[in-house]
Amino acid sequence: MKPQPPPPKTYSEIEVVRLLWLAIFISVFSFLFYYRHGDVLLYGDAVAHINIARRIFDSRTPACCN
Repeated sequence: MKPQPPPPKTYSEIEVVRLLWLAIFISVFSFLFYYRHGDVLLYGDAVAHINIARRIFDSRTPACCN
C-alpha cells in the first residue's frame, strides 16, 4: 500500500485570533495616522463624490467630459 498524504492543515483557533487582532491593530493604527495628518475622508467629501458620480452616470448623455 502506498502511504496516504497527510490531511490538509487547518488553521487553529489561535492563528485566527492572532490574525484578527493584527487586522484590528493595523486598522486602528492607520486611522489614527491619517487622522493626525488631517487626511480622513469626511462625510461631506464623500457625499460630494457621490453627487459627481451620479451626475455622470445618471444623465441623459453619460460621459466624463461634456
